[in-house]
Amino acid sequence: MLFLCLYTAWILLNGRITAEILLMGLPVSTIAYLLSLHVFHDSPRKDFARFRNLPLLLRYSLFLWKEVMRSALHVVRVIWKPGLPSSAISAFQPELRNRWQRMLLANSITLTPGTITVETDQNQFLVHCLEADAASGLNDSQMLQHIQGKEKGRP
Repeated sequence: MLFLCLYTAWILLNGRITAEILLMGLPVSTIAYLLSLHVFHDSPRKDFARFRNLPLLLRYSLFLWKEVMRSALHVVRVIWKPGLPSSAISAFQPELRNRWQRMLLANSITLTPGTITVETDQNQFLVHCLEADAASGLNDSQMLQHIQGKEKGRP
């Protein structure tokens, strides 16, 4: 996957497609790919595994974008209403197996308007919510289900 990204970047940065550019891009992209594998202590097998998960990541990205837009509209409604609701800080422990998924959840919560991940400690999250009602539903949120679904889809 990384090789294809590097090769595509080579073609796009050259600005035109000619036989020389296509042929010269192969060794340049191969060298850059092999160097990146060495520098990041990676392997082609791990790179291919990430490529296999690309459809899941794209689906989650679309879901997150929809949630961010929906939450932004909700925050506007809350702000324009007379009298702000009481905010709350809530702790919850999602069942996620690896650090990457915990990082994805923490950043997704923070990207969503009206919520901020204040602290993460191992598998416990401390989240500030604009409305106290939102704090109660964190443990079974759609965002968490999407991330856990991605985890369950793996062999």
